Amino acid sequence: MDVGKLGKGEQLAAAGGLLLIVSYLIFDWYGVPDLAVPGFGDPDLGGASFGALTGGFAKLLFWLIALVAVGSAVVKAAEQSLPTLPVSLGTIVSGLGGLGVALVVIRLINPPGNLDRGFGLFVALVGACLVAFGGSLTMKSEGTSFGAEADKLQDRFDGGDSGGSAA
Repeated sequence: MDVGKLGKGEQLAAAGGLLLIVSYLIFDWYGVPDLAVPGFGDPDLGGASFGALTGGFAKLLFWLIALVAVGSAVVKAAEQSLPTLPVSLGTIVSGLGGLGVALVVIRLINPPGNLDRGFGLFVALVGACLVAFGGSLTMKSEGTSFGAEADKLQDRFDGGDSGGSAA
């Protein structure tokens, strides 16, 4: 495995993916606001952030974002080839990073219940921003953009339908 093969974009995206994983497993995303009663300890509903994202689908997306960001760097560093993808890997990482930023910002703006925002939520925001920015740097180094990738997908779908209709 040659980490030197990774560009700055892949390195940033992988670091962001690792931050997302760490923020989710180790740090509290939420805490109870000043409910401590003298003599009864400090209540803590934060814990690991397994309940931080609502619904199983959002949790799956969060893990997918982190794993794609880290996995894409590992595959490139290991000099393995991926099957042909309909869009570039940088586009996928950048788009998923943007989705991650949106998920975390929603939780920053609207925390569940009456809970305080914890340190892990801000670590997750930094991680998601790194994934999105790293993906965009990778897209730049690949010489592509979201518009170019959308055109490529459109051509791919139009090419299969253009000769089959008769009026």
